[in-house]
Amino acid sequence: MATKKATKKATKKTGKKVSQAQNFTRFEKARIIGARALQISMGAKPMVDVTPDLDPIDIATMELKENVLPLGVRALEINEKAL
Repeated sequence: MATKKATKKATKKTGKKVSQAQNFTRFEKARIIGARALQISMGAKPMVDVTPDLDPIDIATMELKENVLPLGVRALEINEKAL
């Protein structure tokens, strides 16, 4: 989960609060879940209770549903381009 300090820093930088409770498109969800699943497969600790039979994609999906992803997600501004 994003810490208060990280949220304040992002708010100062962009002027908007970083929120993980956004409605993501299916493409954004796929990208977020894939990035987190890669972290989990490389040894990152899951932020939810898991059983040994779950794979990293299932764990990342659970984290997204429970809104506990340790990733900062920022929506693009109208005139801003993606990298």
